[in-house]
Amino acid sequence: MRNTFKIILILILTLSFTDLKAGTLLDSLKSAYLNNPKLNAERANVRAINEEKEEALSEFRPSFTISGYVSEQDNTKGSESNYKPSEQSLLIEQKIFQGFGGIANLKKQKYEYSIAKFRLQKIEQEILLAAVQVHADLLLGQKKVDINRINVDLLERQVETDSDRLEKGEINLSDLAQSEASLAGAEAKLIAAQNNIVSSKANFEKIISKKPTENIQEIQFTNFKLPQSLAESYKISENENPDLKIAILEHEKSQQDVVIARSDLAPSATLSYKIAEQNDFSSTIQKRTQQTLKATATWPLYSGGSNLSSLRKAKELEN
Repeated sequence: MRNTFKIILILILTLSFTDLKAGTLLDSLKSAYLNNPKLNAERANVRAINEEKEEALSEFRPSFTISGYVSEQDNTKGSESNYKPSEQSLLIEQKIFQGFGGIANLKKQKYEYSIAKFRLQKIEQEILLAAVQVHADLLLGQKKVDINRINVDLLERQVETDSDRLEKGEINLSDLAQSEASLAGAEAKLIAAQNNIVSSKANFEKIISKKPTENIQEIQFTNFKLPQSLAESYKISENENPDLKIAILEHEKSQQDVVIARSDLAPSATLSYKIAEQNDFSSTIQKRTQQTLKATATWPLYSGGSNLSSLRKAKELEN
């Protein structure tokens, strides 16, 4: 099933619009795959979650901050002259340890990204299936209109024939009334089929994201390899079903939430280095350079119970 789905996608993506005849199923599938709003929204969601993964990865990288200031001091009461102290500095910070919360958050975001891709795959399957359905529904609707129109034409001729026969005395009035009733029923069915066409065209435009052509063509390729047994179907579903994959990854993600919540109770350490150049620092110091290397360690012993509550909540959600 997955290989079949891949083959369909390859056909859709490798054929250009000029290669596809208007009104074919492949034309409808390609338009739905590229332009369906729901599908494009899910693709944007996958890209956004991928950026969240990059944000989680940034926690392991050092940060560089450039800062500076300039001010003016006026010593009107003393003998010292006015001066304008300024400073330019560079600060480098690196997180050394975060109680394994950073690693867990990175794993969580990777799971989120995988979940988003499986959700995209699921929606791709749903949209392509819906595209086949609306294409077939519109084709069926047009066939019904054609058949009902032919039926109306036949019954109109039948009514004309029966009218002539009634004048000749070959049939009675009830026979003509029966033919007219059949014609009225056929006309009602034709109107219903035409109304269904309007609904089918609206559904087609909603899924395919373009108006249907007047010459919707029949489906030409249906020779796909299907599972030969229930056991084979079950195996494919177990290995490829997006919902099952999502459920497994959601459980893995909840385990990382527990680690993240537990890291709020763990110590953390940060290493920083700062170099600052100060000019016109005072009336006696014109210029000086400071370098500071600092290691910081923190351990939250008690924070009103919020960290313990978060840990218990994460454990409950995991279960």
